[in-house]
Amino acid sequence: KVFIFEMIKQKEEKLNNIYGVNLHSTPNKPKKYRPNPNLYTFFVALGVRLLKDKGKLCYIIPQTILTAGDLDVIRYHLAKFTTIEKIIIFGGKMFIGRGLRQNKQVATSSLIFVLNRKMPEPLHKIEIINYKNSNDNIEKTLQNILNGKNISKNNILQKKLLDNFTSWNFVKQSKKFLD
Repeated sequence: KVFIFEMIKQKEEKLNNIYGVNLHSTPNKPKKYRPNPNLYTFFVALGVRLLKDKGKLCYIIPQTILTAGDLDVIRYHLAKFTTIEKIIIFGGKMFIGRGLRQNKQVATSSLIFVLNRKMPEPLHKIEIINYKNSNDNIEKTLQNILNGKNISKNNILQKKLLDNFTSWNFVKQSKKFLD
């Protein structure tokens, strides 16, 4: 069992302060229902909380962070209170197996983000890397990214992520589309 879930069940903790992150609602937009943040948002919140000032964090997580309705709270927190250095988005499914026999499909594509625990500068830009070839295995994918192959890159003002915290799906678009 996850300790924080037990504390929530016993009403000793609330979603509005999970490791210093409000996973219930964003300012000026309170939810009228019980939100269901994905489990990984708790790990992201804990990871940010455990970082020293200016410490770095890197997670591989599902792309649902870009669009899922109840994840607007973690998008808001990351865009407002951390400096996001890089987001690497994979076109295909990075994790090909799960379960005891590692033969079940993972239902979502993944992304990697790298951030610092420091307030973002007003004109801070995030490097967005989109990996194009969805058929490559994980080893080839990572090697190609390191070598700059099969990728497109954009730089997006972090303020744009804060302004559009309800959905970050636009980061997957080409520079021409974004312009």
